[in-house]
Amino acid sequence: MSTHAAIEKRIARAKKTLASSKRLFDIASPNEFSDRLPAVQRALYLLFNEGYHGASPERVIPVEVVVRPCA
Repeated sequence: MSTHAAIEKRIARAKKTLASSKRLFDIASPNEFSDRLPAVQRALYLLFNEGYHGASPERVIPVEVVVRPCA
């Protein structure tokens, strides 16, 4: 479990990194769009349905929607 101060430091470092970045988003080449499209569509579908139906009041974001960081 992280402390409040540790989380604030992480957020401050992330903001600084983003502010100094020349390119905030990694734009896919046209060839990669077809590979990425199904994952994007699935994420949007899950986000819409979970927000619309709210199946689990105990858990705000379901496991299916959590994005795993790319290596």
